[in-house]
Amino acid sequence: MNRITGRKWALGHAPLQAILVLLILLLPMFAHAQEAEETEQPDERLWLRVFVDSAFLRAEPLLVATPVGSVVEGESLQAVGRNADGTWFEARRAGSRGTGWIFNEMVSKEFDVWDLPLTSSAGADGPEQVVDTGLAVFVLSNTRLRDEPFLSGEQIMLVPHSVTIPVVGRNQDASWLRVNFNGHLGWIAESLTRASGDLMTAPLGFDLPPLTFAILIIPPELQLAQVDRLQAFVQAQVDLSDGLSSYWWQVFRGEILPCTPPPFSSEYQYTPQDIQQLPELDRFVPNLQEAVDSVNDSLEPLQSCGAYMPDTLIDARNSAINARLILLNILDRLDEVRAIIR
Repeated sequence: MNRITGRKWALGHAPLQAILVLLILLLPMFAHAQEAEETEQPDERLWLRVFVDSAFLRAEPLLVATPVGSVVEGESLQAVGRNADGTWFEARRAGSRGTGWIFNEMVSKEFDVWDLPLTSSAGADGPEQVVDTGLAVFVLSNTRLRDEPFLSGEQIMLVPHSVTIPVVGRNQDASWLRVNFNGHLGWIAESLTRASGDLMTAPLGFDLPPLTFAILIIPPELQLAQVDRLQAFVQAQVDLSDGLSSYWWQVFRGEILPCTPPPFSSEYQYTPQDIQQLPELDRFVPNLQEAVDSVNDSLEPLQSCGAYMPDTLIDARNSAINARLILLNILDRLDEVRAIIR
């Protein structure tokens, strides 16, 4: 009787033991699947929102590339990469593995372009390969790509504003940067850019000209007065560009708003004596003029009230945004100057 009872016990629990063994063997697989799923979760910041009526997703970051899909206004896309100059985004719909490329002027975003990896160099027409160096700059204003790191260097080509390009080197104090613009290597002034990281970590270039410095002793109160005056002018331009950006976005969205254009912005007035008191003016004012020109470009359509073409609205809004980026960069640098003077 005891043997029969023992056998029934063994038979009754054998399936349970087998299930337990199977679960133990499968646990690593479940854990791996969960880990892979978590790895593939998108960065919540890297989202694009379509703000045009409709647009194509293309096979490559080129206007002539084959369409592989389409998106409509208000649709959100996960950004997964950028092209050689950061003007196209590789993107996909949530939950989809297929990707396509969309032009940056078709979407809005709340992240820096350099947060995306460089996943295509299609369209780069220069002799050098474009690679992701881990350090990039956003170009704030149209600038010349030069063959040497000073203003007398030969001009290679124009680098337009609002592109994001890899940094491949620097001069001694990183006031000039060696960059790769669509396969063309050259130097641009650091003051016209915003960087993704510490520019002093970029490789130092070879055969660099020596740096020269002019030392002036100026009373701090005179320098601070110059900083205050310039800061007040820049802040007023920031406020104006913010208002214009919001205005053109609302008009683009179909709202009917009053057409009461403010006056055009004027140049910042300064003298050689002002530069002597605040030498940084020589560096800030050219950038400031670029911003003022962009503000006036945004104001231009307001001079003829009426119906606007969508391209006009987008260009006017982009001009205001570009001006704001340059102006905020100047304000940040003025804060640094103020801290040094004090």
